[in-house]
Amino acid sequence: SLVLCDWPAFHRALQHLAQNPSLTIPSVSMTDPDHPNDSTTPLHTACCKAPPTLALMLIRLLPSSRELSGIFTARDGDDNTALHGWCANIERVTDGDSGGVNTSVLEALVRAAPRALKMQNAEGDTPLQMLVSSPACLPKSRKLPLESREDDAAGVSSERVLNLLLKATGGEEAMIMKDMTGATPLHVAIAAGAHGRVIDGLIAAAPQALKLPDNRGMLPLHYVAAFCHTPIASVNRMLEIY
Repeated sequence: SLVLCDWPAFHRALQHLAQNPSLTIPSVSMTDPDHPNDSTTPLHTACCKAPPTLALMLIRLLPSSRELSGIFTARDGDDNTALHGWCANIERVTDGDSGGVNTSVLEALVRAAPRALKMQNAEGDTPLQMLVSSPACLPKSRKLPLESREDDAAGVSSERVLNLLLKATGGEEAMIMKDMTGATPLHVAIAAGAHGRVIDGLIAAAPQALKLPDNRGMLPLHYVAAFCHTPIASVNRMLEIY
């Protein structure tokens, strides 16, 4: 039901687990027998694809010892945790008509396994690096004047999600962790063209990242010059702090 995105069937399966709690851990720990080299669990898939209410329902079915079970820190074939998957697919997770991001699943994942914030996948990405490069952290439109970003709902929404990760246990260390190319979350955000609010939030939380080079010796300011889509107000702030 998860693979086919059959949400009514998935909901029925969750209701069955709620009535049979002894089946919860074995069911959530299962991987796809048709893909033996992929360690993706139902929790991975639910966090990536399912409506937030159903993903949260699955999380709440897990016992209080869920951190010890390793389910929340289990890795798929690319070494991604469920938190990686949520952060990478944040674009589709919205609060209905408001357009704001539904953070209920994120909060539950971080609360259950805060150490996942510092876990890196096969490319060296932490969940934070995947978040700042996700479509949800981009401006709504490149056609909008840069000065209008403060009024941009996308910026407010992505800033709220970013702050949840930065304030969580492990978030401070994750802010300066590097991927396989030596890029910090700030490098990644600039390269992806993240919203000015996201870049400003990273700078405010970890100003030391401005002086951290990647594997080629390039600083975040080098990325600003190379990609040419960072809001001028954010660039000025970077220059002042640097």
